Amino acid sequence: MSGLRRQGREKALQLLMSLEGARANGEASSEKVSADFWDASGGSPSLRRFTNELFFGAAKVQAELDPVIIPALKNWRIERLSPVDRNLL
Repeated sequence: MSGLRRQGREKALQLLMSLEGARANGEASSEKVSADFWDASGGSPSLRRFTNELFFGAAKVQAELDPVIIPALKNWRIERLSPVDRNLL
């Protein structure tokens, strides 16, 4: 089970990065990003369920998280964080 969870966390981060790219291109649908991702990469039903739970949960509250992260940044602006770092946080 831990292998599934590790893979799910990795894939959820990949999905969040894909969503960020889609938003930059004006295509902000998390459902489309998820469907395209799974069409290209496949995965077991349990992996998809766990990953999508993480991805859609994070995508839903992403805008609410920046105000929580910003006070913890010392001498940094959130815009300076790499997309990977911001999505991990």
